[in-house]
Amino acid sequence: MSQLEIIEYPITEDIEYLGQLEPFKSNGIPTDSIIFKTLPGLGATFWEIHYKKRHSIIVEPNVPVIEGKKNKHPTILGVYKGVTRKHVKDYLNSDTYPKKIVTTPEGYLSKVRPVIEGHKRFDLFKDFFLLLDECDRLITDVNYRGKIIAPMKDFFQFKGKAMVSATAILPSDPRFALHGFKNVKIVPTYDYKKDLTLVSTNNIVHALKVTLDKCTDQPVFIFLNSTITIYSIIKLLGIQEQSKVFCAEDSVSVLNDLGIQNASTELGDYAQYNFLTSRCFSAVDIDLDYKPDVIMVTDVYSASHSILNPATDVIQISGRFRKPEGSKEKCQMNSLTHITNYNENIVFKNPVEAKSFISSAYSAHELMVKHAEESEEEGAKITFEQGHQNTFITDFVNDEQELEPNMVDNYIREQEVRSYYRGFKYLNDAYADSKYFNVTRRAIMLPIRDEHNMNLAIAKTKVKITEAVANVLKKYTEPTEGMVFRFYDPHTEINKLRDKYPDIVEAFFLIGYDKMETAGFKMHLINALVNKEKIGIARFNPAMVKAIHKEFKNDKEVLEADVLKRLEPIYKRFRFNAKTYANDLTYYFYTKRTTNKDGLKAYPLGRPIIKSI
Repeated sequence: MSQLEIIEYPITEDIEYLGQLEPFKSNGIPTDSIIFKTLPGLGATFWEIHYKKRHSIIVEPNVPVIEGKKNKHPTILGVYKGVTRKHVKDYLNSDTYPKKIVTTPEGYLSKVRPVIEGHKRFDLFKDFFLLLDECDRLITDVNYRGKIIAPMKDFFQFKGKAMVSATAILPSDPRFALHGFKNVKIVPTYDYKKDLTLVSTNNIVHALKVTLDKCTDQPVFIFLNSTITIYSIIKLLGIQEQSKVFCAEDSVSVLNDLGIQNASTELGDYAQYNFLTSRCFSAVDIDLDYKPDVIMVTDVYSASHSILNPATDVIQISGRFRKPEGSKEKCQMNSLTHITNYNENIVFKNPVEAKSFISSAYSAHELMVKHAEESEEEGAKITFEQGHQNTFITDFVNDEQELEPNMVDNYIREQEVRSYYRGFKYLNDAYADSKYFNVTRRAIMLPIRDEHNMNLAIAKTKVKITEAVANVLKKYTEPTEGMVFRFYDPHTEINKLRDKYPDIVEAFFLIGYDKMETAGFKMHLINALVNKEKIGIARFNPAMVKAIHKEFKNDKEVLEADVLKRLEPIYKRFRFNAKTYANDLTYYFYTKRTTNKDGLKAYPLGRPIIKSI
């Protein structure tokens, strides 16, 4: 896109809200602008709600944001699930002035727009100012939530319009330049950097436990965009009674099915350990009268969608905590920590490769569409139609069969962020580029890695549980080559597993990992091997072997007919319950059955076999 004109507004530390700063104070948020606030909590939407000179539609990325603003500003209309078109119509007909409608993107498309368009008193595009709050989410979330860009279909038709975010991303959509948009930057003139500890680890659970142990007694807030990983951590750390999860409605149901009942879509009533998914990463105000410890977790292996961008996600998360309304002091965090593992083999494309990839895919898509339109043979037409309808690039194409700029921007940005998680250096460089944090590094490494613990936590079938336990035991018993167990003491942890999974632990130490793997981790096959191994162990009980050697020590030859009579009493005395056979002598003496000079079956005895077990 063409370069937008940049307008900068310096602010000093005493400026808390945009409404205190000219020209915002007198003229409101300027139209045709993308506002880079730099700092979360500068109150762009707050000021738009309180700006009395125009009606406004404010689009927020998630429901908790709207619920929070509705609680603080009861005269606004919040539009989300459960709010109908009738509610919108009644609000438009009410005496409230000016109209301030705060809605989700989906709510705008299905409720707000059709009601205003059908209303006699209002002209949607002339009478309402459209503000897209946290506009970076239009790019970062569009790949899994396509309707988030629904307002963009109408955006440029509004007479008054703007986009705002502390972490705004300059879009590639050429329409911004065509409509003369300006890049408005708020520039703090003071040091606003936050201290952050970047914990590099190969064991998320252990690193989190160590970090939690250093926290204050105040509630802790843990940001992690993976419901299953949250569940695994809660189970592994044994903190179910002290935890609460704040997530989307679908995730609440998933957690409930897994046995985590303390999950909610609404913020508040916090527990000691509070887990929050991405719907709470931006725009939400968490009002507290204490300074919390804030922890962010990324697991590139088990939950790739938990990857965080220092320039957007981390800045937004760090700005969520506020003092209650009316308090002059800004709520500062007691600590801010990002715990992450790395994958040096993570797959990504650099910006040039990403653009080329999308461009070539789109060219192929256009070619298939053309062939489908021009083909006269039914079979060819159907094949080409199926070809262009069932490829990944169709997600990047809008109703006009053009590439959707937000989807392209999302793909390029997503690939770039993935590249940060190749190792500490790359992520640390990304933090430095954000110019928002003073980073202190900490490394916590263990022999037991994340996938071992997570697999054990989420395993449901007997086969999966057996495999997961065996893998953990394998790691506990392997040489560590200089590694130190700092949280997981092998003997303690093995005993915990033995108490919970006695048959699996017994099998591991009796027959070993390789035989369990060969048996497909199926316990009925493993038990057969275990029983065989137990018989073998019992057979070579040193005391019993000594007794057998003593019984036959003076014999040069033992008749087959006499073997059982002499062995069985010894087996019985030592409680060895295996069925007795004459050729059992071959376990204890070098011998083999033969026919003696009298024509009788017999075992000539060689020297005793001394077998170590």
